[in-house]
Amino acid sequence: MLRSFRAGQHFRFDILMDIGGFRDMHRHRRCIQIEQQFTTQHGFEIPDELKPAGALDQYVSIMERTAGTVQKLAKSTTPESPENSQYAIPLGFRKRTLFKMDFAEAVYISELRTGPAGHFSYRNVAYAMFEEVKKKYPALAQYFRVHDVHEPVDLLKR
Repeated sequence: MLRSFRAGQHFRFDILMDIGGFRDMHRHRRCIQIEQQFTTQHGFEIPDELKPAGALDQYVSIMERTAGTVQKLAKSTTPESPENSQYAIPLGFRKRTLFKMDFAEAVYISELRTGPAGHFSYRNVAYAMFEEVKKKYPALAQYFRVHDVHEPVDLLKR
């Protein structure tokens, strides 16, 4: 790849995603990541599978109660309580991070993280990154080999 596409951090993505998915995305070291702390303030993800399974109401209730508990822990008078309360935040809550990278890293993340073996959370984020590059730089889209996250996943081929 030409050096102009491998240098600098020309591509910037302001990503709001669940903490669990972020833990996989943050492994990409060839990019700058400017993170906010874990919080319950951005809400939480709701997996599509919960409603058909009849678990949606219970999940939402638990996550909302947990958010309240985390806020109580953060306001306690113990030393470093706001920092310590972050350990009680479930991985389904959202975290905001600014990712800055070159074109090569944007391609790499999009290709690697849209694969059908990946978790829906980071698959959606990686595909959204591809879509944003495609929207802004249509000529560059041909260099991506992404899996369309809107197509059904055959679990036997993962």
